[in-house]
Amino acid sequence: MDHNKQTNPDQRMQPLIAFFHPGSNIFSSLFRRLFVTLVAVVLVFFMTAHVLSVPLVREFVQRSEENAGRNILDTVYQIVTNTKNELDNFHDATIMSRKKELKSVIQLIESGMRTNLELRLHAGKKQESALHEIFEEIRHYSYGDHDYVWVMDYDMKLVSHPDSRLHQHDARDLMDVKGNMVLVPLLESARKNGDGYHRYWWRRLGQETPIEKLSYCKDLPDLGYLLCTGFYIDDIKQAVELRRQKIMANLKVELGNIHLAKGGYIFIFDKDLNMLVHPNSNLEGKNLANMVDPKTGEILADRLRKSANQSQGLRYRWDRPSDPGNYTYDKLAWVRHFGGFDWYLATSVYLDDLYEGSETLSKRLFWIAMGGLILAMLLGFLFMRRLTSPLEVLSVTAQRVRQGDLTARCPVMRQDEIGQVANAFNAMVNTLQEYIQGLDDKVRSRTAELEKANADLRELDHLKSEFLSCVSHELRTPLTAIFGFSKLLQSRLDKMAGLVKEDRVKRELSRASENVSTLITEGTRLTRLVDQVMDLTNLEAHRVTMAAKPVNMLQLLALATEKVRPRADNAGLGLNLVVPGELPLVNGDATRLMQVIDHLLDNSIKFTQVGQITVSAALREQALEISVRDTGIGVPEQLRDKIFDRFHQGGEVLTEKPAGIGLGLPISRLIVEQHGGTIGMEPVPGGGSRFFFSLSTIG
Repeated sequence: MDHNKQTNPDQRMQPLIAFFHPGSNIFSSLFRRLFVTLVAVVLVFFMTAHVLSVPLVREFVQRSEENAGRNILDTVYQIVTNTKNELDNFHDATIMSRKKELKSVIQLIESGMRTNLELRLHAGKKQESALHEIFEEIRHYSYGDHDYVWVMDYDMKLVSHPDSRLHQHDARDLMDVKGNMVLVPLLESARKNGDGYHRYWWRRLGQETPIEKLSYCKDLPDLGYLLCTGFYIDDIKQAVELRRQKIMANLKVELGNIHLAKGGYIFIFDKDLNMLVHPNSNLEGKNLANMVDPKTGEILADRLRKSANQSQGLRYRWDRPSDPGNYTYDKLAWVRHFGGFDWYLATSVYLDDLYEGSETLSKRLFWIAMGGLILAMLLGFLFMRRLTSPLEVLSVTAQRVRQGDLTARCPVMRQDEIGQVANAFNAMVNTLQEYIQGLDDKVRSRTAELEKANADLRELDHLKSEFLSCVSHELRTPLTAIFGFSKLLQSRLDKMAGLVKEDRVKRELSRASENVSTLITEGTRLTRLVDQVMDLTNLEAHRVTMAAKPVNMLQLLALATEKVRPRADNAGLGLNLVVPGELPLVNGDATRLMQVIDHLLDNSIKFTQVGQITVSAALREQALEISVRDTGIGVPEQLRDKIFDRFHQGGEVLTEKPAGIGLGLPISRLIVEQHGGTIGMEPVPGGGSRFFFSLSTIG
């Protein structure tokens, strides 16, 4: 058909007349059926979508808001936990500082005592008389807040003490107010270890009320005496209390910046119902025992305390600041008990404020649905009128082609997409005749080529795995022999060196023994590399069976870190283990999981020159994530996608290639994946890398 021949103007107007003429055939048949169907589908769709989605959206948003409230409470709990940890660390650090101070005082007194003793002995005095004078001088020495130094002999006689009631007295049976021995543990520890510490309850000089004291004694075995001093724990408690007050002030400011919904807030009260933190300053410091729920008659704080650690929280009715005394407003509170301080952490919010976003979203969804329905019907009307007329013609032509008439052509002539479809349809029918004959042959030929290529690739991969497995296995036998005979040779060389008396021969035997030692070391390293290749091959071939048992990852991490700590110390690196108090169990093979942790720690030590390595564990939803973070050279960006592939390592190959052949991380990836977990890495801002893997927890 000639598509370029001139058409009658009346023929070009026919589609336009059919579009607007309501009595045309298209309006009375195809258009009517399609448009009615479209309207029905659109109505059902929008109504169903609205009825089903709005409640789900409202419920989802409400749950999201409630989860936000619980997450905020979790954040507050973490902040308070960090506060408690900071106080504990400060307390421990202060204790350690005071212990060092006690040692310094004793060292200073000992130095002065020995100097004075030597001077008196040179002056002709007897040692016992000189020591008596020195002890009398020490008796009057004091420092700090009435802290003093005292001396006792091995028979626990206090030969020097500032308290006249104890000076020159036998203190063997001396006990504190809690019935604990005072001096016996000090004497035993100092005599056994050279020095020692002991806690007991004692009174300050000039006071009668006993308080807790920490004493330190150093043994002077050449003189037969113990030199002792101590400090009172109250001094530490005062410093800790000042620190606590400062931290509490910062905690109030930090909690005041956390908000929930429009009117929600955070407050803290203790076990005695005393309000510690509240956005309303009038409530801080007050006792909540008189704040009664008018609806139930119960003390509100008691109800909050009983609901602690319950995910659904506590729902109750209360008044608003704008409507005091009218206890008709629903509120929701979540409470968590923090055992470190015996505090109750709570968030409280009015339900109207909490669910305001969901109600607003529901209304908006309704109006959006209505607007979309009207717009869809209007566009459907216009689209159907425009579409159906030429489509009927195209459909008839397509039916003819389907029936085998490849001479059929579509007569529609339009300058829009439908016209292009008609022209393309005609062109397709033209080329269909040309391609239909050879298409089946080409498909069969290409399919056969692809199948052969895939078979070749599978065969190559299988041969590669078998080759690696065979070579690794064959290498193990001579390596074992070399390793064993090298050890035997070294042992015999050492024995010969012990029997030979000539120095030159001894040196030659010693040098030979060193060479054999190097051979043993390199043989061990080569054996380890061969073991890695065999391990990787067996894992890839799924020939390794994982022993699935409950595994305590906390013990595993502690064992792994302690195993590599000497290497880290030798490299001058800090090695920290940061985990929660308890970790859930995971189901897996403890030996293989230890292998993964060993690989990650080995990598971190290998690629870290300065800084520290931190091993940590944290819960991520229903999975336990183990992380090894270092301050090393990091992984270049171009290698991050390949670092878990075989034989890929960081560093320059010729100048700074690390030990190994790049199989540790691929082996770790296979082990974690066969445990149903995931493994990955990410760069650390400022330098370094964080390698991590996650495993599903039990329960």
